[in-house]
Amino acid sequence: MSDAAQPWLDSLAGDAFCLACALRLPGQVAVQRAWDPQVSAESLEYATRAVSDLFRVLRLHRLPSHYLQWTFEHGVLHCLRRDDDWLFIVVARRDPPLPEAHLAGWAQGFMALE
Repeated sequence: MSDAAQPWLDSLAGDAFCLACALRLPGQVAVQRAWDPQVSAESLEYATRAVSDLFRVLRLHRLPSHYLQWTFEHGVLHCLRRDDDWLFIVVARRDPPLPEAHLAGWAQGFMALE
């Protein structure tokens, strides 16, 4: 994990929209943070693996994508993938909805990580 990645991930702790998040590098275990008691470490780990597998399958079938979103009853799972296969997964509140500019700020921070 890069030196800048963990502090950046930890900086999301005070964000009103972020319930949990994870970073995953290719071939490495994900670093996860959950601040809401409704998001268990196990469910976040499962979601991180599932998203990683899904991005891999999409690429194998030549369906390139860098952003996926699932909407659930109480939350939304936003998933971003970089070309070097780093993944950023964030569980956000469904209500109020996450402003697009807010997500764009997270994406910009994720893309800038080295």
